[in-house]
Amino acid sequence: SAIVFSYCSWLGIRASGFEACQSFLLRAYLERDRRCRLICGFGHHTQGHSRLKGVCVFILKRCPFVLAYQSAAPKDGGTGAINIYLRKKT
Repeated sequence: SAIVFSYCSWLGIRASGFEACQSFLLRAYLERDRRCRLICGFGHHTQGHSRLKGVCVFILKRCPFVLAYQSAAPKDGGTGAINIYLRKKT
């Protein structure tokens, strides 16, 4: 059976999307999602370094209800997407 993720695509959004990332994570947590995916892209216009992914990782490291995160499987976006696993909301 397939694992279902809610997701947010940041393709085309500038690195100033700090609040958008926080809002997406909070909404997923409050809706009792246990998995979500942020699609941040590969950073083709920044010599292969995704600024958005850097912003996402900065937030994920500090978010109290994030259990873990990892790059998505190649078929799901690879390093251009982040799978996020959230704590169970009590």
